[in-house]
Amino acid sequence: MSITEPLKTLQLSPREIEVLKWTACGKTSGEIARLLSITEDTVNAHVKGACAKLNAANKTHATAIAIAHGVMRLGPLPDLVIPLPTLLGLSMDCHEPPPVSGTVSRTSERAAPKKESRER
Repeated sequence: MSITEPLKTLQLSPREIEVLKWTACGKTSGEIARLLSITEDTVNAHVKGACAKLNAANKTHATAIAIAHGVMRLGPLPDLVIPLPTLLGLSMDCHEPPPVSGTVSRTSERAAPKKESRER
């Protein structure tokens, strides 16, 4: 298969696509096995099949190829979407990140550089 050969003609099985979609969500083979109620060996067999069909080195590569060439599409999965404010540690009422105790902000570090004391 050449790099310019279209991959849309390749057909991944529905299970291969499902496994690659969970891979795109950052799930390990073990986690995918639990989610789909199949064995990890079965997950790995689906990954191996997808990799062979897409000429990919690993499941991450197969996932990238499948998405890039339109073999599969991802949409938001409601159970996996984390609201951006939550992801950034913001409350829904506030636009400022919560204070973290024991740290100094970078702006105050730049504003008042520390001077070494020569007194002993």
